[in-house]
Amino acid sequence: MNKRLISLLLAGFLLCSLLPVAVLAEKGDPQPDETVLDQESSSSDGKDGSVGAEAGESGLVHGTSEMQQITVSENEKDSEDLFAGFVKQQMGKNPSAKAQKSSGAGEAFTGPAADVYMYLLQEIHKIAIGQRASTEFDIQLSQLGTGEPIRWTAEELGVESTIEDGTPVMAFYERIDFFYHALVYDCAYDLYWNERYSGDHYLEADWTASSTGSWIEITRIRWGFCVDLAYQNGDTFIMNTTIGQRVVTAGNNARAVVANNARKTDYEKLRAYNRWICDAVSYDYDAANDMRAGTWDHYDPWQLIWAFDGDPTTNIVCAGYAKAFQHLCDLSTFNSRTIRSIIVSGNVGGGHMWNLVRMENGSTYLMDVTWSDCNGESGDSYEAFFLKGADGGAYPSYQFYGNARTYYPYTMALYGEEKLTISAWDYEPPPINIVEQPQSVTADIGTTVTFRVRTMEEASCQWYGRSPTDANWTPLDGETANILSIVASEANNGWTYWCLLQNDTGLVISQPATLTVVMTYPPIIINHPQNVTADSGDTATFTVEAAGEKLSYQWYGQSSNETDWTPLDGETANTLSIVASAANNGWRYFCWVWNDDGYELSQSAALDVILHPPVITTQPRSVTVNSGATATFIVKATAKGGRKYLWYGMAPTDTDWLPLDGETSYTLSLVASPANNGWQYCCWVWNDDGYALSQAATLNVILHPPVITVQPVNVTISSGAKASFTVKATGKGLSYLWYSRSPADTDWTLLDGQTTNVLSLVPSTANNGWQYYCWVWNDDGFDISLPATLTVTPVPATIKTQPRDVSVKSGAAAKFTVKASGPNLQYQWFERNPGDTEWTEIDGATKAEY
Repeated sequence: MNKRLISLLLAGFLLCSLLPVAVLAEKGDPQPDETVLDQESSSSDGKDGSVGAEAGESGLVHGTSEMQQITVSENEKDSEDLFAGFVKQQMGKNPSAKAQKSSGAGEAFTGPAADVYMYLLQEIHKIAIGQRASTEFDIQLSQLGTGEPIRWTAEELGVESTIEDGTPVMAFYERIDFFYHALVYDCAYDLYWNERYSGDHYLEADWTASSTGSWIEITRIRWGFCVDLAYQNGDTFIMNTTIGQRVVTAGNNARAVVANNARKTDYEKLRAYNRWICDAVSYDYDAANDMRAGTWDHYDPWQLIWAFDGDPTTNIVCAGYAKAFQHLCDLSTFNSRTIRSIIVSGNVGGGHMWNLVRMENGSTYLMDVTWSDCNGESGDSYEAFFLKGADGGAYPSYQFYGNARTYYPYTMALYGEEKLTISAWDYEPPPINIVEQPQSVTADIGTTVTFRVRTMEEASCQWYGRSPTDANWTPLDGETANILSIVASEANNGWTYWCLLQNDTGLVISQPATLTVVMTYPPIIINHPQNVTADSGDTATFTVEAAGEKLSYQWYGQSSNETDWTPLDGETANTLSIVASAANNGWRYFCWVWNDDGYELSQSAALDVILHPPVITTQPRSVTVNSGATATFIVKATAKGGRKYLWYGMAPTDTDWLPLDGETSYTLSLVASPANNGWQYCCWVWNDDGYALSQAATLNVILHPPVITVQPVNVTISSGAKASFTVKATGKGLSYLWYSRSPADTDWTLLDGQTTNVLSLVPSTANNGWQYYCWVWNDDGFDISLPATLTVTPVPATIKTQPRDVSVKSGAAAKFTVKASGPNLQYQWFERNPGDTEWTEIDGATKAEY
């Protein structure tokens, strides 16, 4: 496997739009020419990888990376607690309620990808409200959700192969960065502290890819979100959790805007939010120009805090407008459940961010607070781009006043065509504004339920109803008030109701609401379980009888020494059958009986078990045997339902008994030896009802160690002759080892290979005076012989035939021969030139013939 590193350096996401030339030219206003930085740059390091030979999909390419660790000091942890106390509710959010954001960009993620996204949402919200300081994340997919990695196929990425030259294709990088785009859309408030354009931003992923390039998986993501200078705590990735009055003020102002418009119609709420933002701030041309020039030093114009801080000198760009409007919608409760605002981004002659709003009629409209502000001065002039329909073009490009808008690819990928398709007509508010819609009701049978509708204008009412099996709606006679009261019954279970509202200006239809009737028939226990007495090993049965429909059962048990009841796995019938044993003796049992309408608990019943522990009838007896023979110990016992055995042993010098591995029969057989002489043995006999411990029996071993009967004797021999030492002993299974010692030594040395009762060797004068003895042993013991001395008589070498002079022709071979007698003879020839007096040794001439 090859190690690879993906390091995605996140470049800029969105600055804002290049405002439409045609519209601004008519007004003569300067154009905020905002450069968009949405090109993803990537870099990788590490050695080039290669793809191994494939066997199906087994060939893999891997990538891995090191993670930068960020820790939070104890002081920062303390400040987190303090900060949470006064900011937690400032922007109207609660971390436990973050299951889904209003923009809904994260709805595009499924499976493990959705697990990662939800984790990021929750942690980023903690940062926003001061409960977390570090903005670095190390996400192990194995620790989220199902623990599965994120897998994308080549088809899903729109490429032929997920890897090229051992590295992922750019489509893989872009898909990972979808997480950040979705967070920007979904976290209008929560990312107010984020400054994305710093070079310190990083995204690293550990990945594994099929060697065919058919898929690629992410197993780990490390992400660093830069904190804007205004919110840092001395580090790019540490949030200042003691943020001051500006965030508090912004939160109060945002909630005040929502509260001041709470009683208005949905349309008027949206209209008021648009106007309030346009009145509160102006477009920040300086920030846009600084961004283009690369000289900006803060990111607040791209976030929403400055929209609500009440400071007329702090202004925003398009991202701030869109997020501010989105945040007000997130905080609002609309009368219509279908109204939803989302943040989008795309190209309008330049990068831009705006909103789309789906209204109560199911259609979606353009909501561009930035352009409304830049094209208006006050009042209605702020509504040039308020809930507008497209005047031309089709998804993903639309025309508004002759200006084309095209969504970015990641916007389309996150939301899909349905959410991004805009109505061809401008929004027209309904003639009658419903401020309270009828709500679905679940009620018990026989109770009275009400459906209510309220409107801003005077209007007549006519309620309609439809059963679950009907296709047509039926007017309800006499039901012409704004409240419909109905007694819940089996007959109207599942019916749906809505109200037709009408006045001189027109008519509207309320949302439908459904009545669900809970018809209750709880169970009734007729016969409760009774106490049971049973022999150990027999089956004990408890029974409960109950009346009712679609009954379910769950038995519970409680031991005699516990106070809590435990549900019994799998015991979901009206009878409970248990094999009686010592383990459940004295237990009590009851049954919980229920259906959809209620439940009843039975009385408890006890199990009394008659136990039959083993009784030893034959105790093991002590045994005396010869060493090497087999000794057998036997125990006999009676018991119902079988019995088990385990033998224990204890050495004569020990006080603790040791279990004997594998000795689980009623007999214990051992080979007697000195090692177990004097050991004691006992047997533990048991069954499920109890146990019995036998008496101890002793093993006495009769030992037969060797006894030397013939000692080795001294030997005197000539050098080179064969010498022998002999030892004889009585006993079985004898073994021998010979030892030797020179006259100058005090220690004896083992003679390798001399393992018989006879030691044979051919000594030289060097062995003169050496001593030898024999160690004789068997399994029962040993005996050591007396030492014997070797005396070696030297025999000198004697030349019997001298070499003779030789005359030969030049170049012919000359031969000299000598004959000698004596043990261990060796030869060395010498030579001398006619003019020399000294003899010289001839190399290699070491035989009798030269």
